Amino acid sequence: MTVEEHNVIGGLGSAVAEVLGRNGVSTRLGIVALPDEDLEVGVPADLLAHYGITAEGVTRQALALLSR
Repeated sequence: MTVEEHNVIGGLGSAVAEVLGRNGVSTRLGIVALPDEDLEVGVPADLLAHYGITAEGVTRQALALLSR
């Protein structure tokens, strides 16, 4: 699982997916990042919470990934 405050496309998650694919590694990969859409505007801490990029949000998404 990767976590970043960057667009989901072309960020760290994409780089990790590329390396895994090139090396024939078959695994689930969760990417927590900003969606590829027009984003809300506001206070950074509020925005991170809105997009699930907090300890609680990442934990929730990690548990969901593990349960798949």
